[in-house]
Amino acid sequence: MYLQKQDEIDTLPTPEERLNRLAELNVLAQVKNIYQTSIMRKAMHEQKAPAVHGWVLDIHTGLIKDLNVLTEQWHFYPSCLLTEIPMMTVAKVKSTDEVAGCCCHEALEIR
Repeated sequence: MYLQKQDEIDTLPTPEERLNRLAELNVLAQVKNIYQTSIMRKAMHEQKAPAVHGWVLDIHTGLIKDLNVLTEQWHFYPSCLLTEIPMMTVAKVKSTDEVAGCCCHEALEIR
């Protein structure tokens, strides 16, 4: 995560602020990862997805900081696992002459 956001993190003045920002970025990434799981995709498809929050605990104050992650942007991407795909016709290759290795073939449909 640090390498992806190095420019942003390195501009912060103190090591504590840099570490806190890195923790926040990690939480944001993990919320997005939750939305990419097959279980969450299925729940979203069935419109039964739970609300997921991105929170960071400040260990000095004991307060929880809500990162206000907007998860609606991930609700609308259909998963290929949930999409019905029509069955494709499989073709069986049959040689048109009796010569082994001949490149002349005729396709037969199998249903």
